[in-house]
Amino acid sequence: MVDVLKNMNPLDYPLISLPFAFKPLKEMSEEEAEQHLKWFVSKSKTRQGVLLDAVERLSGNKNEIDYTPQSLIPLWRGVSALFKIRAMTEEERRKFYRKVPEAAKKIKFSLSTYTTETLCLAVDIGYYVAEIYMRHYPQVHWIVYPTKSMSFNKPALFGFYLPLVPSDMVKGSIGKHLKTPMETHLFNIYEKWVTNLV
Repeated sequence: MVDVLKNMNPLDYPLISLPFAFKPLKEMSEEEAEQHLKWFVSKSKTRQGVLLDAVERLSGNKNEIDYTPQSLIPLWRGVSALFKIRAMTEEERRKFYRKVPEAAKKIKFSLSTYTTETLCLAVDIGYYVAEIYMRHYPQVHWIVYPTKSMSFNKPALFGFYLPLVPSDMVKGSIGKHLKTPMETHLFNIYEKWVTNLV
């Protein structure tokens, strides 16, 4: 078992710790983004171990998690109880409204966000999804997201018509799940991206 999981409450999920001072990805130079990608990819195996141990603690179905696309269903079933949202802090709300166009500021938004544990879980599930793609489609590999967009400088998968950010794919699936729980959310989006392989 991964040491970080010992003596834990069954519903706790271990956080990812950064070995360096946080800097927003969009502000990183090309060299910094490459170094970040190298560090990020180096954590994949360890964080997948954390994820699989959490599945075992929560559902006991770790043996079903075998890196086949279909294993995304029992994986999702096993960890979905951990998906949580929380109310935004004052600072988060101010930051959110600074990005909203003036005409849209009268709309009543649901000002909630994912918990830190849920965000870490999304990254770890993203590692697992990436591993499945790379095992089954050799053209898929990690890159720094190259274009100026919301995903700029994020670790992404190349091998599709557009680069795929696995953690963002997972966060979208978590959002759907919190509205309408379904054990196939992640598997369904995985299959859609398969149709975009090059």
